[in-house]
Amino acid sequence: VFPKGSPLVADISRAVLNITEGDSMASIERAWFEHSEACADPNQEVNSNSLTFSSLWGLFLITGTASLGAIIVFILSSFHRWVQGRSIASLSAEPGHPTTL
Repeated sequence: VFPKGSPLVADISRAVLNITEGDSMASIERAWFEHSEACADPNQEVNSNSLTFSSLWGLFLITGTASLGAIIVFILSSFHRWVQGRSIASLSAEPGHPTTL
């Protein structure tokens, strides 16, 4: 992305146009996107390496462990703040405390 009015826009646009309309783009398309006319044999067994739980067990283990750890940290942090809040409240409710006078 060029700033508005940049002198490079015309040169880059011309270079892209030369590549897309030239022989180099046609050769790239033939090399990467050439379609074969022959269909696959319907009697031939297709071997597919599909993704299953057993192929991704490590990823599930890492994700589950990280999630469980985050939940435990959250619960402990919340409990700690709750205990601190109760101790501050109990101190301020003691007789002779400046806020109770």
